[in-house]
Amino acid sequence: MPSRCEICCELLIAILLPPLGVCLRHGCCTAEFCICLVLTILGYIPGIIYALYAIVFVDRDEYFDEKKRECGRGEGKVKKRIEVHTNIAESL
Repeated sequence: MPSRCEICCELLIAILLPPLGVCLRHGCCTAEFCICLVLTILGYIPGIIYALYAIVFVDRDEYFDEKKRECGRGEGKVKKRIEVHTNIAESL
């Protein structure tokens, strides 16, 4: 679960540079990031509003519910990569 400090930093970044805040939470080249980028280009305030919405409300359960998270932040992806590399090394 993200700490209060992490959430406050994400919200501050979302206010200063809305697409960057969304990119940090959801990644680049996602629908949320593209929408935020377009809204920020069209108007700074709509970009901020959407960035705050995307950070706080989109995929909220994934970040705030311990039971639904796989292994924490990104650890599942790292473990899967390590397993793949280990399997490849064993097969050689």
